[in-house]
Amino acid sequence: MGAFLPDYLTRAQLWVDILPVPIAAFVLAAFVAAIVKHEHSTFLHRFLAVAAFSLLGFVIGEMTGLSREPAVSATIGAVLGLLGGALAYLLGTKGPENQAFASAAVCVFVLSLFFGTSWGAALREDAEFYKRSAEYRERLELEDLKLRYWRAVNHIPDPAPAKTKDDGSSSP
Repeated sequence: MGAFLPDYLTRAQLWVDILPVPIAAFVLAAFVAAIVKHEHSTFLHRFLAVAAFSLLGFVIGEMTGLSREPAVSATIGAVLGLLGGALAYLLGTKGPENQAFASAAVCVFVLSLFFGTSWGAALREDAEFYKRSAEYRERLELEDLKLRYWRAVNHIPDPAPAKTKDDGSSSP
């Protein structure tokens, strides 16, 4: 079975890192959908509406937390714009029951964004710690050795080493 699937889909650690995000999003959405009542909607309708906000928050948060780039400032600006626009519309045009539901959905989004960012940052820290480990360096050396062996067997010369600049960094 594993021969037909890409290698990354069969790694258990990948799923251990990814699955808590949708599970937490759905649990939070179910909790809020059960608490917040809306006159003309069923639990399923409330759950789906809140789950969309929850998943969006977790995914944006995790991507922001995983990022090594200064994405946080752009994300915060986009999130505040989304929330401000949505709340201005909903609070200005809908009745009190819809306003309470919209406020609950926004709270779920903000909580999900916070938890997703924390989760992504923790995953990034784990990855950076692993890249500094002896196990990682040994793995890289083994991969390099395999590549050199493959080149030798197939009579392919090693590529020329990259040129270095005066400051010691290599040029592309």
